[in-house]
Amino acid sequence: MSPMKKFVLISALIATGSLAQASPRLEKLSLDPNQISVSGVSAGAMMAVQMNVIYSSWIHGMGSIAGGIFGCANGDSSRALSVCMKSPEQINVQDYVSKIATASKNGKIDPLENLKNSRIFIFAGSNDTVILPQASNKLLSMYQALV
Repeated sequence: MSPMKKFVLISALIATGSLAQASPRLEKLSLDPNQISVSGVSAGAMMAVQMNVIYSSWIHGMGSIAGGIFGCANGDSSRALSVCMKSPEQINVQDYVSKIATASKNGKIDPLENLKNSRIFIFAGSNDTVILPQASNKLLSMYQALV
């Protein structure tokens, strides 16, 4: 079946309410809200850092494998591919710590005090040539400054 036909079929099922009837109900999960964490590799690791810092009131742990510092790219994909991944020596950790502190003070992200109780795991490969391990060193410095 072509992707377009699948889209039309799913759209029709949603419109008629048949999709909800055809889908099995998901079982309610028993989650401990104090044990929620997020982890990722590479870009996923950078996402995990963002999530942990921004939503530290309900994300209590973060695992980064070949990741980097919070907000490194500043919305610029070319910076993400150059400075954040290949030239982390250009990153001034204190600049990012200051931005994070200001965002927290202004209520744009959760209070930084929450990070003190987060479990943080940072891993980097010493021979990684895609995201240099120094990017993870910058991330470690950032968390040390915040907590």
